[in-house]
Amino acid sequence: MSVFVLALIIDALAPTFNGTKDQLKAMKVAVYSSTAAWVGGVFSLFPVLAWVGGLIGLYGLYLLYLGLPSLMKAPQDKALGYTVVVILAAIVLWVVVSMIAASVVAMFVAGAVGAASLAVS
Repeated sequence: MSVFVLALIIDALAPTFNGTKDQLKAMKVAVYSSTAAWVGGVFSLFPVLAWVGGLIGLYGLYLLYLGLPSLMKAPQDKALGYTVVVILAAIVLWVVVSMIAASVVAMFVAGAVGAASLAVS
């Protein structure tokens, strides 16, 4: 879901950086650049190799930098600014999604604790 929202953000920001609006191409950029982080996440299963996953995640940022000018038709001189703004939006999106997920988990935990205390009584 957050990749879809990131694609909407990429598409909405395109005219700001003299790019063309195209939702399909924005989705391609969002998915393609996120794939490296997803693959790198496998290395977090092994704490000794977690740094490799971090490097692969950084490669995703490079893919975003390459993909924005070519797919969204933004000028090369504005590619860095476009990339930085998209990364900042992705960070804000990640924080919002994490807060929502944490509140949902907290509700389930509170519900389970409350149900367990009623069962013991």
